[in-house]
Amino acid sequence: MIKPIRTEEEYDIALSQLHGFIRKGYVENTPEADEAEVLSILIHAYEEEHYPIPPPHPVEAIKFRLEQMGKNEEELSKILGQEKLWLKF
Repeated sequence: MIKPIRTEEEYDIALSQLHGFIRKGYVENTPEADEAEVLSILIHAYEEEHYPIPPPHPVEAIKFRLEQMGKNEEELSKILGQEKLWLKF
């Protein structure tokens, strides 16, 4: 039976159940798939409340994205039409 996750123990149990569904594999539009989806929604809600992740500082987010793209601040400066761009706090 699926129920709200209120404690850390219930959270761990829900994670284990979801992991079991994923490991076993399931077919979409089946009761197992529905249960896995509901579990993931409940787990997400619990994590949002108990383990919130604050948004990154905007400059750090830009630096991270540049790194992912293999670009640097000089290339960003050209895109923005500025001669020199300083990504500092």
